[in-house]
Amino acid sequence: MRYQVRQKMFSPLHHRSTIDLADGRRLEATGDLIDMEFTIQDDGRPVAQISRAWFRVRDTYGVDIAPGEDVPLLLAAAVCLDRIHHDEQDRH
Repeated sequence: MRYQVRQKMFSPLHHRSTIDLADGRRLEATGDLIDMEFTIQDDGRPVAQISRAWFRVRDTYGVDIAPGEDVPLLLAAAVCLDRIHHDEQDRH
């Protein structure tokens, strides 16, 4: 399955991205950059919650995926969101 993750809007506190899927659906990811909490929604319904923990030497993420959802797709989207976030930090 092909998909594309694109940053929709960036501000110092909030992050919005869209995830365009091969079947034409569009997921929306919104996040709080201070707490590093992201939610991925499908038509307003939460399908995944991504949380970053700071208690280790390296960043650690927890990804809570709703039952019946595409686990590999949502894990890959979480990685893409992290990369987008790091790229924005590098630019600022």
